[in-house]
Amino acid sequence: MYISYSIIINCLYVYCLYTSLLPVDTFRIIPQLKSSQFTLYDIPDKRSDKSLVGNVFTKIRNRFRSNDARILDSINGFYGLIGPDVNISNTNNLFEFFTGDGIIQGVFIRDGVITPICHKIKTEKRMYEKEHNMRFSQNMMMMPVYMALHGMGIIPNILGLSNTAILEIQSRVFTLFERDFPYEIQVDCQSQELRTIGKQYIPHLPHFSAHSKYDERQRLIHSIDYNVAFKSVQYSILDNTFRHLFRMKFKCHYFPVIHDFGLYDGNCILVDSPLCFRPEKILLRKTPFVLNGKMNTYINVYNSRIDVLKTYVVENNGFYVFHYADINEDERTIQILAPLYDNLDFSSLDIEGKYRRIVIHKETGKVAIEKNDILESMNLDFPIKWNDKIILRSVNNRRIDGFVVCDGLEILHKMFYDDVSFCGEPTLVHSGNRDILISLGYKYGNMNDGYLFLIDVNPPHKLHHYKLNVPVNIGFHSIFLHK
Repeated sequence: MYISYSIIINCLYVYCLYTSLLPVDTFRIIPQLKSSQFTLYDIPDKRSDKSLVGNVFTKIRNRFRSNDARILDSINGFYGLIGPDVNISNTNNLFEFFTGDGIIQGVFIRDGVITPICHKIKTEKRMYEKEHNMRFSQNMMMMPVYMALHGMGIIPNILGLSNTAILEIQSRVFTLFERDFPYEIQVDCQSQELRTIGKQYIPHLPHFSAHSKYDERQRLIHSIDYNVAFKSVQYSILDNTFRHLFRMKFKCHYFPVIHDFGLYDGNCILVDSPLCFRPEKILLRKTPFVLNGKMNTYINVYNSRIDVLKTYVVENNGFYVFHYADINEDERTIQILAPLYDNLDFSSLDIEGKYRRIVIHKETGKVAIEKNDILESMNLDFPIKWNDKIILRSVNNRRIDGFVVCDGLEILHKMFYDDVSFCGEPTLVHSGNRDILISLGYKYGNMNDGYLFLIDVNPPHKLHHYKLNVPVNIGFHSIFLHK
């Protein structure tokens, strides 16, 4: 019987989804560690290191005193930005950008002295490549083969990249990627070094969301995991030792590639976006998932306290949510502030987030989307809560050119810069009576010459800049650890 090459590839792709998204121990030959154990990779040492940032080798132990230490006097700790170790100028699609090996760029700040540092996270994938002196291909045609081999326990998870976000849980620091488990990182502010401690395995959870959330007051971890093959999502609540306390599975209408979830007052929000599978894209070496903007979007609101799930339909309006800004509920409505994406193709870098308000009318089940025409002209995402306001980063001509402060959908402040570009999400830090945004960045398009930027978010929004004498790279999410 004649079987076309495309059918074989499609079958392999479905098989890779099936094997990679089942529970980890289903096919695994490599011994599974318990949740309290680690794969240990990095033994602390005092050796000077070199690190690769943007494909340029630089010394990371480059200390100096800033030329304006006054603003830093009350800021002591570590600012870290996590992201993929890829050259963005040589990348033309989201899949390549999202699947780069994780690195942490950052600075230690102590008594006005800034020490830049960069650390490659020692994932199983990275250590396997180093041990065997090879690199896994990022060719989409190889992905089904790799995932099948991983499902059989022959190679590590090649999507174990640990490049998306940093989460602090009871003074422990973890790096996250949504198709793997977290890696614990030691942040040593005394020696001003970063070390990969190991991988935290979690029973009964195939993967740990890159946007898992820690409730410090209740000491609970909230996470999700999606199964593309079975179109399902698992919502989990764990204690601070990663022991399961509760889990619930939901069926989805579409392929649930869900990056983030909303969480408020015991409620979990999951947006089921109309991501469609286009198998012909695999033969073109492109990611086969594309958003259909003309189909319905389903918003699931699950109340874990009373075990009630309600689903609301946004008719004939397909959109995707990467991050949530704020969620509020009153007697009549649920209001969700978030950047929405009307178009999403993982084979392209050209995506635009539009900051809007989703209003769910609980009595009628109707959903309305409110817009601000000025905000519609901007590309905004990575929201940060600032009291009752939201700070969003702005992208213009493929560079982060500044930030917008909003109260609801009302614009309060715009902080744009012609010659300054930022590398990713900033972190909001309180310094005395001031609120400061801390970020890495560069000037005049030169990423080989990095800067630390501090912006006073209160008017007149003074920008402080400190030259680091090291290159920088584009990243995703960040954290500031007070020490």
